[in-house]
Amino acid sequence: MQQTQPVPEEQAAAEERAALDHAKALDFVKAASCFKRALKIRADLGQNLEEALNRFQLAVALEHSQGKPRDVVMHYKKALMLFEWVGRADWQGRTLKRLIPYLSREGRRQEAQRFVDRLALLEGNVPGSAMDALRLRLGTLRDQGDQAGVLRAMEQALAAGIVEKGSVDYQNLRFFHRMFDKVELDEMLAQAQSSNNRPLIGYLTLERAADRIGQGKFAEALPGYREVCVMAKELGDPVLCTFGALGCIMCLDALNRRDEALSMLLDTATYMGEHFGREAKDAFFPIYNILSTTWGVAEFERLVNDYRARQSQKPQQGAGIS
Repeated sequence: MQQTQPVPEEQAAAEERAALDHAKALDFVKAASCFKRALKIRADLGQNLEEALNRFQLAVALEHSQGKPRDVVMHYKKALMLFEWVGRADWQGRTLKRLIPYLSREGRRQEAQRFVDRLALLEGNVPGSAMDALRLRLGTLRDQGDQAGVLRAMEQALAAGIVEKGSVDYQNLRFFHRMFDKVELDEMLAQAQSSNNRPLIGYLTLERAADRIGQGKFAEALPGYREVCVMAKELGDPVLCTFGALGCIMCLDALNRRDEALSMLLDTATYMGEHFGREAKDAFFPIYNILSTTWGVAEFERLVNDYRARQSQKPQQGAGIS
């Protein structure tokens, strides 16, 4: 019996499904191969939107698999052209938000800024594009070390009404792009608290505590780091959790409160493993080793045994790093 050849559109769909399966399994090399075959079929069929979607996803897969930069950029640009051709402003925006930071990382920052301007022009069709463009512009300028350019861009955005002074967006941009002096931390924290900007409150509290450590004021820094740890768990923020805990450990060690420092280390490592995976937990191993070396093996083992004895009274909790 003669076998029927698969219909090209069905073949493309099969390749796309396979590509997504490979991507879910984090095998981006195989995903890229499937997307490449799918886009060729879609291109031969004259299906511009489907070809654009495959080119976009191929570029993402190549990014994750360390593909050649010229190939990554080529596919993003061709996808962008096709999305414009078929009138999909939403996908133009998504493509630009991947292309711009990639170009910046590759050192092609002037080209990246030109695409930032293009993203800003989508605001009429894709609300939020002007704000996305501002974030990317500030990031690109900061990567260049052009802090004066960062400040100018923010002033222009305020004048154009893209961001409102004092708003949550303004607060976040000002902090994460370092548009402040340390003497302004208390004022910025009060502003974040008044607008209940919880994530920023956490990061500003972390920054202020780090400033206290820089001055050697460990006792003053400790309450701030403890507050950060509480907020981090409420927010589910692994970065805040990690740095809050590390700050607590540093302060407790400096204050010679070693049993508390070790408890913070082991409790946090357990929490990170349970909520964010093994790698998040393993990030605390260097601290474990540093404390063991600094305190001496005998003292460290004694404290670990004391910790485990306390934990044996709490059957619902893990035993930290072991």
